[in-house]
Amino acid sequence: MKEIFKDILAIDGVSGVLLFSRQGRVVFQEMVLPLSENPEQRDWKSLTTVIKNVTEADFIYENGRIYIRNSAAGHLLVLMELFTSVAMVRLSCDMIMPALNKQAHGSKGIRSFFKW
Repeated sequence: MKEIFKDILAIDGVSGVLLFSRQGRVVFQEMVLPLSENPEQRDWKSLTTVIKNVTEADFIYENGRIYIRNSAAGHLLVLMELFTSVAMVRLSCDMIMPALNKQAHGSKGIRSFFKW
């Protein structure tokens, strides 16, 4: 899964990527800069409950930004510095969505050879 997120992590100013399941479990995490606390030790269920119907959100706070994107695989959080190019992050997320959705749905057997 790290290969899917390499382009996002390569964007200047991106601090890390977290992917949560719909139940609030950390499915994937990769940090460029270490966090003060291990994300797997936090209870993310309340956050995933609040953002379950959110397609896309961008939160700005004092020292940085959080970009949230909903996918079939779960909720994607991109942690970044305040002046990171959100357009680049959005574009990179658009490009990885098919891979995330494919991974979430798995193979459909012989049906995967045909487009419906």
